[in-house]
Amino acid sequence: MKIIRLLFISFLILLASCKDSRFVMNQLRDVESYIQERPDSALAALREISPQSLSSRYLRAYSSLLHSQALDKCYIDLKTDSIIAPAVLYYSRKGCPDHRLKMCYYQARIFQNAGDLDSAMRWLVRGEKFVPKCTDYSAAGRLFSVKTELYYYVYDFKKAKSNIENALDLYEKDENISSIAIALLDQASIDLLSHDYISAVQSLDLCRKYWDSLSLQRKSVWYKRKFELELNSDSIDIDSLTLQCMNDLKTEAAMPWLVITDMYIKQGDASSAEESLKKYVQYHPKEEHSRAHLLRLYQIQEMSGMYKPA
Repeated sequence: MKIIRLLFISFLILLASCKDSRFVMNQLRDVESYIQERPDSALAALREISPQSLSSRYLRAYSSLLHSQALDKCYIDLKTDSIIAPAVLYYSRKGCPDHRLKMCYYQARIFQNAGDLDSAMRWLVRGEKFVPKCTDYSAAGRLFSVKTELYYYVYDFKKAKSNIENALDLYEKDENISSIAIALLDQASIDLLSHDYISAVQSLDLCRKYWDSLSLQRKSVWYKRKFELELNSDSIDIDSLTLQCMNDLKTEAAMPWLVITDMYIKQGDASSAEESLKKYVQYHPKEEHSRAHLLRLYQIQEMSGMYKPA
């Protein structure tokens, strides 16, 4: 009789545990459904889940993966694997392709934040093998976007271009407008540094179609690239482009004053170049003694015949 009673109690405990696990699983799935759009809310929800309720290795791995994702989306840069460790341990051996890819991606991001770019690249390459079976195309696109960043950092523009093209294909497959726009802007930057000006023009023109999805900072970068393209052309219509830039950005603070200065220097207009450089320092006061500012100041003063102040 005692044995039957003990077995019945054990069954009730097991049943309650299963219900608790299902409840936590549903909580985590719910968080995953909005983590991209509302990472701050996702982070708050994850922090409310008690560690004791994560009763299995899978739940601990799933939770740690979502936690790492939420922190990354909230621009909280992790430099250690203390949070993602359960996910790495679990998804290194099993799990769905989407979660295994994301584990590799966020582990790579941690190494990238810590400055260990070789280890970051190794994890990205490891995650790449899950792309063919991945259903979250934007997540796969982000993996290629970070690979692009790393190749860009070491001036391997050929591989950077190849990876940003892969990212673009995946963002387009997912109809992720904002990511498409950013990837096109990155592609234009790579084209410029590769001196492929025709492709750079095409990338900027395509990016312009998604203008409303770009942040003010990204719009400023778009105009910076546009001005840089003009610098490499024979004829410079600087006044109309500057006016267009001002009308689009609506604020002088976001204007790319340094490259506008370069354009006036190329034209030989020392007065306008000086005014543009003053605007640059006004909105970037920490750059007053930077090499970029001093070099242009010297060029302007040389143009004006003022050698001693330079």
